[in-house]
Amino acid sequence: MPRYEYTAIDINGTSVEGETKADTIGGARAHILEKNLFPVKITEKQSRFNIELTATKVKKKAKK
Repeated sequence: MPRYEYTAIDINGTSVEGETKADTIGGARAHILEKNLFPVKITEKQSRFNIELTATKVKKKAKK
């Protein structure tokens, strides 16, 4: 499930930054609104590592 970073405004007008998990950016927006925050900016947080885990094993090369 992707993570989203957001900047929002609370009911007092204070800027709030945070992070949430959601399937889509729309889901992230809904989660932020449930916290009584008004989202200003929502971006998908990029992973530090760009890797993909698979069940396929890589065979070792034969030594010559």
